[in-house]
Amino acid sequence: MRIYYELRMVNQQRHKEITKEEFSRQADHIVAAPSFLDEDTLSRLLKAVGATYRDRVLDVACGAGAVTFRLARTAREVVGLDITGEMLQRARKQRHEQGIANAHFQLGEAEVLPFEDDEFDATVCRMSIHHFSNPEQALKEMKRVTRPGGRIVVADIVTSPHQEEALLHNAIERLRDPSHVRMLSQDELLTLVASSGLRIVHSASWLKQRHYEEWADVLGAPERIAPLRVVLEAMARANCRAGIRLQLDPKLGLTFDHQWLLVQAQRAT
Repeated sequence: MRIYYELRMVNQQRHKEITKEEFSRQADHIVAAPSFLDEDTLSRLLKAVGATYRDRVLDVACGAGAVTFRLARTAREVVGLDITGEMLQRARKQRHEQGIANAHFQLGEAEVLPFEDDEFDATVCRMSIHHFSNPEQALKEMKRVTRPGGRIVVADIVTSPHQEEALLHNAIERLRDPSHVRMLSQDELLTLVASSGLRIVHSASWLKQRHYEEWADVLGAPERIAPLRVVLEAMARANCRAGIRLQLDPKLGLTFDHQWLLVQAQRAT
């Protein structure tokens, strides 16, 4: 048991290093990436958080701060936390350029949040659960730092409920980005939130079509893009959809669908 625990700790530490390496390189690309600035997704998220001028809000795995800055328009204060220093550098630069005084950024890990109990009125985490090596612990930490009665909103891409499709989908994502751990199915993500002791208030799901170039270019790793395209095009021609409706469109090229799930929850009083 002790050997297993030590190996798990080593693997988790290595995963953190990989995550920092990947997102350090991606930082400049993510600042302007359409998928991170998508207005529809941001609007859904902001509505679910419902931040007011009284609220102090935490944005977990904030990246370059797209969600943080939008929340800052209505909240009293927003704190963005991320494990990657380069991401926070981009976020702080934007904060300075835009003169956003009520947004702050802090280096830290989702599984060990550097905040006191009950510090925030609301906590949000977008498109990051699939990067956490221990999502259960991350949800427990979000609950801990959110005050009783406070809101916790999680939004992420989910995978197929069918095991073979889910395995293939996650393999594709991991070949693209080795910091990817696992996208959960819709039922798995709902169960994860509920099992963290949170009361689910509302959930919503929607589809977003993705184009290969936009999805791949965010990486800033051209050595991966060309061979992965060959694999996915071959899969599409063989009608292997991977649970994401992978296809070669005569006009749009290589496309697929990402299914989003937003979960609005509340910490019990």
